[in-house]
Parts: sequence; structure tokens; C-alpha cells
Amino acid sequence: MIVDISKLKINPFHSQIYQINDIDDLIESIQQSGLLVPIVVNKQFVIISGFRRYLALKKLEYTEVQVEIKDCDENDELLLLISYNKQREKTNREILNEAKYLKEIWGQKRGRKSDDEKLENSEPVDTRKKISGIMGISAGNLSKLEYIEKQKPELIESIDKGTISINQAHTALKKYEEEKRVININTVLPTTITRSNYSIYNKSSDDLSDLPDNYIQTIFTSPPYWNKRTFSDVEDELGSEKTSEEFVQRMANHLHASHRILKKEGSFFLNLGDTYYNKCLQSIPHRIVIELVKKGWILRNTIIWKKRNTLPSTVKDNLTPTYEFIFHLVKDRSYFYEPILIPNLTTPKTVNIISQKCRKSKLSAYGSVCIGGLKDGKKLEDYWTEDTVMTAGANQSIAKKYGGADHPAPFPFEIVTLPILQTSKPGDVVMDIFSGTATVGEVAILLGRKYVGYEFNPNHNEIQTKRLDDAIKVYNETLMSNELRLAA
Repeated sequence: MIVDISKLKINPFHSQIYQINDIDDLIESIQQSGLLVPIVVNKQFVIISGFRRYLALKKLEYTEVQVEIKDCDENDELLLLISYNKQREKTNREILNEAKYLKEIWGQKRGRKSDDEKLENSEPVDTRKKISGIMGISAGNLSKLEYIEKQKPELIESIDKGTISINQAHTALKKYEEEKRVININTVLPTTITRSNYSIYNKSSDDLSDLPDNYIQTIFTSPPYWNKRTFSDVEDELGSEKTSEEFVQRMANHLHASHRILKKEGSFFLNLGDTYYNKCLQSIPHRIVIELVKKGWILRNTIIWKKRNTLPSTVKDNLTPTYEFIFHLVKDRSYFYEPILIPNLTTPKTVNIISQKCRKSKLSAYGSVCIGGLKDGKKLEDYWTEDTVMTAGANQSIAKKYGGADHPAPFPFEIVTLPILQTSKPGDVVMDIFSGTATVGEVAILLGRKYVGYEFNPNHNEIQTKRLDDAIKVYNETLMSNELRLAA
């Protein structure tokens, strides 16, 4: 049916649910091939499907248009509008808008079934599944989007921009909710937890006044990244700064507080990832290191850590990031360093924390840590893959093992081992100024070192103490076993 285009009316639901996208491509298509699909309207000529086509035709100054008339009530009209947009590439905000109206429709229909309908449909209806089927989205993703919208609605825009995926946002928020439910360990444990082999301070590491000068031999830490995983209620949290410039300056000052307490012969290892903002990679790690060098630090190496299990990227116009930097900084050129060799072999070799024999290495209190193939080894390089150390991607298995709250971004156990072996001796003190779940502490204790950790969040106390106490137990049992073996 051909009608005057002036008769068509804009559907108010369309502007409430959908954004008006660019129609230049549609205009070009109509100019080349004409209107291939008629505009769908109701009896009052209100547009149900074809709003973008209508705008394109108006811009092309069409006076007449082919339409298809549907006889339907208001609710069915809305269902048709959403159904016709099923194949449309929608933003997550549009998806949530659709779900909202569909729920309203089915909410109105509840309790209005006839007796025959009730008998016919005796099985319970999964409303979310029904809605997601009409919209062309999985029920699981719809559920996650609704949860994100409820907990932190501003993240929906970040998902649409591609800065974070649905799964990443949902997982992080779930962890945050779980963390809030964990009993505040402050009521059970003191703000400073001290054992024979470790100390944990429940405070920000920008104040290290508890520690004397030249006390720490090795620091390995992974601070919060900028504009990522900031889901806590802490005001002015590191990483929540409005600009990358502010974050760089603040983080550099925070890290520089460690200069005083690090020994002259000590080393500082900084693991830090980068951030995209407005589609521009910010080069934050290098900017922070440059600021530290200005403050007197010496940069010895930039290590590339190639991660195995990287999160998939939702952005379609750039490569998936697969690596992070580990910067090795020192305060004096005469720092302690024990070279570690790796095999001249193609077969992967990994650090063996508790092996029984090691002729070359004396770095463990119980002579147990070495890398095989030292006789024909080559110098360790600055590109670390799974073949160098077993770097399984960051995971939450440790938190699950020991209970307590998950840490947003723990790094793998093995990635800490080589820096500690290279730059410290048994009995030295190793430190992490963002202790989290105490990965650095566990490795340090297993290698015969002592540990100091600073962690602002007391909810991590339980997991840290359990993990470190277990490491002490393993270390002591191994030491005794070795002594008995030598005595025999």
C-alpha cells in the first residue's frame, strides 16, 4: 500500500527504547536500490518498524512511501516493534530498555488467564527466557546486564564503549558483593598481624612509618590499575582518579615512599598493566616509571610478561592485549643480584619450589630451588612466557582454597619466584605494598625469606594469615625432611 509520507507518525516507544543511529549508509542504499522493505504501521499510521527508513526517506524528500498495516493493540504493537528489531545491532542500554518494557507487558498479563489457558499452560513460565528469546539475546547475558544495571548502572556505558566486557563487569561486581558479606576481620584480628616469619599491616602503604630505613631487601608489587576494577566504596581509591595524569603522579608518589625503607642493595619489582581511554592506550606503566626515575630510582630492566590465559577483548578495532610489564628498579648501582640461568633447550622448564637436589643454587634455606639444565644454561632473558615460568593467567583459585574474599587481580604464584631468587638471600625480608591475597608472601616464605605486607582492606586478613601460616608449615616440614635425609 502506497501512502502519503506525511501521514506517518513516530512511535513514542521507539525513542524511549532505541537510540537514533547514523542513517547515511541507509540513505545511500535507498538511493541505489530504492526502498526494499515496506514500513510497518498500525491502523493510525504509527510506525511499528522502519523508523530509520522513514528518517532516510524524509531526508531524501520522498512524498510517498510503501507501508504494511498491522491490526494490533498497544501491547502487541510494542511486542512487534521489539520483534522487528531482533536482528538489529543494539547497545546494551537498548537491550535493557527492551527488557524493561517487555516485563511491564507480561506483568500486566499476569492473573488474566482464562481457566482453559491455565490448564493449557500449567508449566511455570521463565519470563526472562521468554523475553530474551524475543530480543535475540541469551537469558544468561540478560541476567548479567540486569544485575550490572542494578548494582552500578554507569558500567553499562563502559560496556557499550568496549572498555569492559559483560562478563568482566559482572564477575567484578559479584566479587565485590561477596567481599561485603565477609565478616569484617578487624573485629577478630588486630590492625597489625605479626608472626615469626611475617607481618601484615592493615593500612595504606603510602605511610610506611612503621618500618625503619634500609629494612627491606626485595619489593614485588602489583598496584591498582587506572580506571579498572574500581568497585569498592572507598573514597578517593587509587585507580579512581579522573585523569591518567592525576593517577600517574599520585601512584609515582605512593610507590616512591618505598625508597626509604628499601636497602641500598635492594630491588623493587613493579607489575603494572596499561589502560585504554577514549580508544587511546595511555602508556601509564612507562609514564609512572619515568616519574620514579626522575625521583632517583634506577631502571634496570623492563620485563615483558606474556600471559597465557588472557581475557577476550570485546573491542573489534584493536588487538587483544596479552602481556604486562614487570619493571626492575633499584636505588643504587651496587644492588644484590644472583644471575639465574635457563636451559639451552626447547623443552619448557619451570621453577621447582620443593625439589630434593640442587647442586648450583644456594638461594633457598633448604637447598631446594633451582632451574634444571644449569650446566649448559643461558642467561635469563627479559621476555617471560610459560616456557620461562609457568605463568597461568591470573585466577581466583587461592581465594577459593583458603576462603575469604576474592582479590580483584592476583598474579600467578610462579611469576614472583624468579625476582625473589635473583635479588634476595634466605632470611632477607621481602615486601608487597599491595599485599592482596599474599601471593608474594607465600612465595617468600617457601623460599626461606621473611615477609611484610601492607593491605588496606581487612577482609583479606583471613586469607592472608591462613595462606602464610600454611606456607610456614610446608617450609618447616620440608626443612625437617631434608635434615633427616642428610642425617641418614
